[in-house]
Amino acid sequence: MKKPLTNNKTRLTVSLALILGMVTATVNAQITHSEQEHIEISIHDSSNQIVKSGTGECWHTHFGQGEGGECNSMSRANTAVPTPVVEPTPVVTPTLIPPPIQIEEPVAAPEPPVVVTKKITLDASELFDFAEPILRPSARATLDDFVEKLNNTNPQTIKVVGHTDRFGSAHYNQILSEQRAATVKAYLVRKGISPDIVFSEGKGDTQPITTKDQCPGNKTLKTIECLQPDRRVEIEMTGTKTEP
Repeated sequence: MKKPLTNNKTRLTVSLALILGMVTATVNAQITHSEQEHIEISIHDSSNQIVKSGTGECWHTHFGQGEGGECNSMSRANTAVPTPVVEPTPVVTPTLIPPPIQIEEPVAAPEPPVVVTKKITLDASELFDFAEPILRPSARATLDDFVEKLNNTNPQTIKVVGHTDRFGSAHYNQILSEQRAATVKAYLVRKGISPDIVFSEGKGDTQPITTKDQCPGNKTLKTIECLQPDRRVEIEMTGTKTEP
């Protein structure tokens, strides 16, 4: 005859070997004083998972199921802790601070260069012999003085124009006036003025200063002397001032 169980609660651990593999079963048995027996069964496979049939029912021993007929045994493994969701770090776009506005002091515009014009009229009788285009030695001092006065200027153009009186043919007077103007230009270039800015031309007798009423008559000494202002060489320089 079996010895009765006197303890209020006895826990049994049963290891069952099933055909499907090694399965560990933990059997918790509770026997009350009324000889009523209640056994809680937990059956796990080798991967520590509850074993179920192909229809989804829990496998159990002949001792019966747990309370309520439900699978009341959970995996002995602790419930897996879900991986915490890490919120992405928000990207903070830096606020662009504009650089300080630099106020530049207005720069005074340079003063425009002062345009100067110099014009001299030279007596042809002092520069040349009568009806000749060759400079007299005394005329060179007059031209040297003109060149010296250009030292405080920046010449841009120098224009030399020859003139004659009305005696002689228009063709002759034209050639003579051109030759005299060219002679003066050559001298200025020899004194250091750039030939690119010196221009010469002859006007013949087309631009007289005197009138016929002032010097009437034929070619006499008196009339020739009266017409002296018409025999001339004009030099006009246009440039800018370089010194105050």
